[in-house]
Amino acid sequence: MNVKLLIIRLLSVFLMICVSTKASAYNLTGASWPDATTTFHPNGFRGSNSSFNSAFIEALNQWNGLSSFSFSSINAAADPCGAPNSTRGWEFNSHFCGSSFGISTLAITVFWLGAANELIDADIIFNTAHPWDVHNGSGSNIIDFRRVTTHELGHALGLDHESSNPAIMHPLYSQTIEMPQTDDINGLRAIYGVSTVTSLWRVSDAQCGQSSKLWAQVENTGSSALPSDARVRFWVTGPGWSGTHWVGEASVAGLAPGSTKWYSYNWSIPSDAQVGIYTYWAQVWTTSVPRSLWSAREDFSVTCGSEAQVMSLSEVNGAQCGQSSTLSAEVENTGSSALPSDARVRFWVTGPGWSGTHWVGEASVASLAAGSTQSYSYDWPVPSGAQAGTYRYWAQVWTTSEAISSWSKVKTFEVMCITGNWSGSWVSSSVGGGSLLVNITQSGSSFSATVSMSGSPCLSSGSLSGTITGNNIVGAIVSGGNTINFTLTFTSTSVSGTYSVTAGACAGDTGTISLNK
Repeated sequence: MNVKLLIIRLLSVFLMICVSTKASAYNLTGASWPDATTTFHPNGFRGSNSSFNSAFIEALNQWNGLSSFSFSSINAAADPCGAPNSTRGWEFNSHFCGSSFGISTLAITVFWLGAANELIDADIIFNTAHPWDVHNGSGSNIIDFRRVTTHELGHALGLDHESSNPAIMHPLYSQTIEMPQTDDINGLRAIYGVSTVTSLWRVSDAQCGQSSKLWAQVENTGSSALPSDARVRFWVTGPGWSGTHWVGEASVAGLAPGSTKWYSYNWSIPSDAQVGIYTYWAQVWTTSVPRSLWSAREDFSVTCGSEAQVMSLSEVNGAQCGQSSTLSAEVENTGSSALPSDARVRFWVTGPGWSGTHWVGEASVASLAAGSTQSYSYDWPVPSGAQAGTYRYWAQVWTTSEAISSWSKVKTFEVMCITGNWSGSWVSSSVGGGSLLVNITQSGSSFSATVSMSGSPCLSSGSLSGTITGNNIVGAIVSGGNTINFTLTFTSTSVSGTYSVTAGACAGDTGTISLNK
């Protein structure tokens, strides 16, 4: 059974001149709506007109899209002083439900709470003792209805007054603050969380007249599952388009609190679309209102009647930090004439610790004859500071201003980086063995290192230097009168090989080395 509990929140007419920022934040009433949405009747029950009714809807929308909660509206009026119900209305009056306003009070929000402190109704009454209109900015002696409504709706969401930070929830009327501020938004999200489109996936092989998948990763940071009408909507813009177009959506209904999931929509690209760079975004909505902020943008290319095609990419072997590796693409001219003088195949790479995909270089494919296929390559200088791990590359044929092929398929490869600390052991064919510590610094095809070893009757430490070819290392330790030559092979995580002592007290000794990063 519901418990009737009346809570009053009011806004004072005295002006807020300025507010100093403090470290503490928003204040909450402790009440909230049990569901992710609620409906208001935006038409005033008494004393209103179309201007005020429209401003009420605008105030509702000021809060939408800032959290997982959203207001909706129905084109009707409801008595704000009736029994607690689901109508949620407002009016102008000289009193609030039979009680007197304070002399400086502009408006009052009345709550009805259930037994579990959940909101079941909220209504607003505006004081007719003050002059009202709808306006922007400052300087008017008349009270702006829209910003007061936004404040009162903040109470209806569960926000209390905040007097120490710039906020629409300040208890004094403001000439300058007209919409929710950062402090207000943080408080709202503390109550309801926020649905977020955390990332979009790269679009490949987009062509006129065909379908391409648009992907969005959605996270529900709210306290309840997304409702049955929740969906992620996709917008696209491109060459020759006026504005941004909503192209489709995918249901995200039921996404559990704290969960993240990928959703996709197959976009049918218009057959008359222009070739060029397109951009897409995504946002979570319920039926009529946004439930998240906009995602970041993702660019992609659309080709039409491709003049060329990247048939395949070659394997990349022996890629190392600080050295060049060959990226190679087999290109076919599918058009009816030779490729133009500015045609080139471009290569993109992404890897560990990289943000996004990077265009790293290109090779000219000018004059490739119609119907011909040829391989083209680019020697990519792998950054010396790159991380070891799995990388991916793509290719696409371009002229100066536009893509003339679809994207190639993805090719993965490993990049190995010898720089770092390695530990392991050495085993002699004649004098036993022991532990080995090596700190290597690579510079292009050369390297240097410090070495510490145990168990050797001839050497405990020294300096190592040498060269790297592919994944092979050739070098030597020279310390005092001792010379130890190494021939090693390395991967991203291990080094192994043989050594031989050519000078010093242990001359003639041979053995093996095994190290791990």
